[in-house]
Amino acid sequence: ESDWYQETDPFFTWEVSPDITGILGYSTSINSIPDTEVDTTAQSMALSALSDGLTTFYVRACDNAGHWGTSAQFRLQIDTLGDEVSISSTSHPEESSWYSNNDISFNWSTSSTSPIVGYSYVFDQLPTTEPDAEVDTSNQSLYFVNISEGIWYFHIRVIDQAGNIGPVDHYKIMIDYSIPTILNLCCYSEAGGYPILESDWYQDTDPLLIWEVTSDINGILGYSTSLDGLPDTTVDTINTEMALAKLPDGTTNFSVRACDGIGKWGPISSFLINIDTISDNVIITSPTHPIEGTWYKSNIVQFIWSASSTSPIIGVSYVFDQLPTTEPDASIETTEQSLDFTNVSDGIWYLHLRVSDRAGNIGPTVHYSIRINTTLTTTTKRLSTLPQSSKITSINGFFPVFFSSLYLKVILQKRKKQINDHT
Repeated sequence: ESDWYQETDPFFTWEVSPDITGILGYSTSINSIPDTEVDTTAQSMALSALSDGLTTFYVRACDNAGHWGTSAQFRLQIDTLGDEVSISSTSHPEESSWYSNNDISFNWSTSSTSPIVGYSYVFDQLPTTEPDAEVDTSNQSLYFVNISEGIWYFHIRVIDQAGNIGPVDHYKIMIDYSIPTILNLCCYSEAGGYPILESDWYQDTDPLLIWEVTSDINGILGYSTSLDGLPDTTVDTINTEMALAKLPDGTTNFSVRACDGIGKWGPISSFLINIDTISDNVIITSPTHPIEGTWYKSNIVQFIWSASSTSPIIGVSYVFDQLPTTEPDASIETTEQSLDFTNVSDGIWYLHLRVSDRAGNIGPTVHYSIRINTTLTTTTKRLSTLPQSSKITSINGFFPVFFSSLYLKVILQKRKKQINDHT
């Protein structure tokens, strides 16, 4: 009586206590007290097509003297329905949506005529799995943690006390917790060209950027790129390379990020491109011989130079000789910004100097001339007039004028000779 059954056609039997007059028959009833009409003389009865739920079968006996006994009853609990279950998930409420959360909670509910014994379930990646009839849990919720990316299915069915095994309910979840990340962002002079390093400088204004991306369960929708800014959330290209053109001198920051198939954007990756296409001019000065056209007695010579460059200066190439148009080669001869020469012989000398920078630019040659005369006279004799007694008079004053002019001419010639000898 306390159990539940699927049987809708039960067969009842009973016994009766002895009676001195014998038994006339029995009155039976379902779910109500039997009346005083004899329904059968047999001590059994088959019922059919009973409905689900509680059915109470009553029977009472009547003896040959017309006495009716008390009713006996039997409570029969019937459940013929396999109960449906309804699954929900608070962690992944929409079956058609992707989620980054890989900890999953399932809840379910069901209604049953007979009590629920438990549930049989399977959690896998197959859409139509049928759990067996074994009870796996009596709870109405389950929690799974650290589930890998992909499409998963939760399958569950109900087993009730009457032995009914309900139909399977399936619930789909989709997990994509990784974000597309740019890998191996590299720069080349061109397709198949030499690699461009982030820390160095180059003359190439048309580099090629190439990158890779991590795999994603939903694939890659495309990439957003930017120069000297942050990439937005608009797909600019579906390719994993980009050719740049006519970049300006200086540092250009190329940035790229990826978007996966469900619109999830990854982090930004950047590459610094250092460009310098300008040959750098140099300015030469000399603290020992500051004016190029002037003669100096000092044969100790010092040169100082300075240059401004987009990329760092790596050194200079120079020649110090007595030729005005010498061109130094491209080799680096010093990284210092000054040069000293001692015991330089008299004459006109030239420093020829050009600058090389990190990008490989070799600047034009700058020439600086110096003049050295170690015997240079610095004191000049003052011209004097003739004594009064040496003056010669002449007729009409002509001769003194001629003589004084001649004397001055001799003095000037001597002075000119001194200058020529000096130079």
